[in-house]
Amino acid sequence: MHAIPSLFSLLSTLILLAQSTTTCAHPLDQLSSTRHQLPQRTALSPRACPNALANPSFEAPTLSPWTAYYTGSWASHGPATGAAHAGSRFFAAQSNGTNASTMTLSQSITLPATGGVRCEAWVRAQGRASFEVFVGGVSCGRRALSGTGKWVKISGEVKAGAGAKQAVVVGVVEGKAAVGVDGVWVGGLC
Repeated sequence: MHAIPSLFSLLSTLILLAQSTTTCAHPLDQLSSTRHQLPQRTALSPRACPNALANPSFEAPTLSPWTAYYTGSWASHGPATGAAHAGSRFFAAQSNGTNASTMTLSQSITLPATGGVRCEAWVRAQGRASFEVFVGGVSCGRRALSGTGKWVKISGEVKAGAGAKQAVVVGVVEGKAAVGVDGVWVGGLC
């Protein structure tokens, strides 16, 4: 007659099996005596390195440390609350002219020595506008918008040496339009 194992002995056996360090080889591993490991490539994420910009989402009630320049006719411009892409504030501007108006947001930054720079900015326009992000005088990304008011991302990568640079977001509005900038990011590729 066969003895029925007790619940205690079954649990003890399962615990011992779970603690075992023996592993089974995958059948494909047995095809070659040497294993080749491919180098791991991480996805390029702007969050891998720190953002070189201060107040990148305009969450502070003042524009500082950004410097703003305007040409043409603007009814209003500056940090605003409302329908931000992220957080509670964004940079908003309302042109009131029929000709082209330009806004430029600039900030001095210091880039690490990483061999490249990644940039991004979230922009929107109710009306016709185009935006371009520059790092050290080199265009990092450009986007033309035509009126939906939805946030869209500009992003890109450029080669820029380490050290002091200017990060610049330029918006050119054609006629009367409301525009927004939020979540600006500039940093090295880590």
